Amino acid sequence: MNANELADELDSISYDCTIEEWRASPVGNAAAMLRQQQSEIEALKEPKIPLLEQEIKFILGNGQCWQGEDCSMPNLMYIIRAVEVAHGIGVKQK
Repeated sequence: MNANELADELDSISYDCTIEEWRASPVGNAAAMLRQQQSEIEALKEPKIPLLEQEIKFILGNGQCWQGEDCSMPNLMYIIRAVEVAHGIGVKQK
């Protein structure tokens, strides 16, 4: 049984409550988490297209990519996050 099938089975359990109460319940929350994890796993399986040279230049041309008084030090965390965003991966939204 994969995560989607398990989430469907959890959703099929009938409770005498509102949708909001169901989503807040441990079982409803587990079903939602399983669906989210399954969609994230599927997204990782999709082939990633390399960034174009123009896209890389755009990222590196951003002033946030460089630190120091003379902008000589790369801000690697910003660069990595910008590449993640360009590929549709990265930090989860809260």
